[in-house]
Amino acid sequence: MFDKKRGNYFIMDNNIFSLKLKPGEFVVYAYLQRRANIKTGQCWPSYQTIAHETNMSKNSVARHVAALEERGLVMTERTFWSDQSGNKMNGHLLFTMLPLSEVMEADYQRQLAKLEADTERQRVQEKLKAQQDV
Repeated sequence: MFDKKRGNYFIMDNNIFSLKLKPGEFVVYAYLQRRANIKTGQCWPSYQTIAHETNMSKNSVARHVAALEERGLVMTERTFWSDQSGNKMNGHLLFTMLPLSEVMEADYQRQLAKLEADTERQRVQEKLKAQQDV
């Protein structure tokens, strides 16, 4: 987005902070958000470009992208192109930013499932302890 009074800026949902991303993950996420098409949520910068613009190594960028994918924030898809001879060549990854509301819901469901499992584990441990005391 561009506002003549303020200059270049982009908007990011404040709920991203509740996911407690690591600093590098947050920087890569913010960069991809900045580059994403506002209607499609897609962009295709190379790892090299992301690394250069965020002052990270390509390996760090790849690691952070993998973490963002695992968290469900970003989806990647390999792209291809053909040269004049018809040879198929690898292109850049196509990044699709997923709606944060869906990511938040999935995160809440994960937390709830963990809480339920922990509660069940504690209940079983208490029951076993009670049986041993008899």
